[in-house]
Amino acid sequence: GGARRGGGRVPWRAGGAGGCAPNRVSAGGRRSASTAGTKTGAVSCNGSGGNIEVTGQLLAEGSGAGTVGGTVAVTATGNVALRSTAVINASGKAGGGTVAVGTMADRTQTAANTRIASGAPIKADATDTGNVGQVTIWSAKATRMAGNISAKGGPNGGNGGLVGAPWATRERPALAFDHTGARL
Repeated sequence: GGARRGGGRVPWRAGGAGGCAPNRVSAGGRRSASTAGTKTGAVSCNGSGGNIEVTGQLLAEGSGAGTVGGTVAVTATGNVALRSTAVINASGKAGGGTVAVGTMADRTQTAANTRIASGAPIKADATDTGNVGQVTIWSAKATRMAGNISAKGGPNGGNGGLVGAPWATRERPALAFDHTGARL
């Protein structure tokens, strides 16, 4: 199953609507809040009071001409896990959006541990023109990253982006990311 909303918000919370268990939210299927005109979409998965596991697609894409990607945020007070089947995409034709895993985009909540499995792509690309968005992977204790991060500027003009992660004091990741742009 899934939820779609153009230019809107798709919240997913532990202990909230949809019969989610307070200690574990499993976000499978497809959750999509694409950009509609100038209104960007937002998908948030919040496991406040527990853990969250993402196995499906979380999409806040800007697929129309001149649209930018929206925001995808996944956090919990416990653990955040993106399984190998998870897909996060906040790319847009005129610019990338914002992706925050293990934290909210405004950093008001941070997961204890964040794990991203091999094969799980995270994208905040500009797919035509424009600059890329921002990708942040965060945790309070341990961050394990084995997925792929793409933060590319538009192939028809645009700059590469920013990928932030606290690996200076955490376990070193097996990390593959592309933050290229059409111009240097």
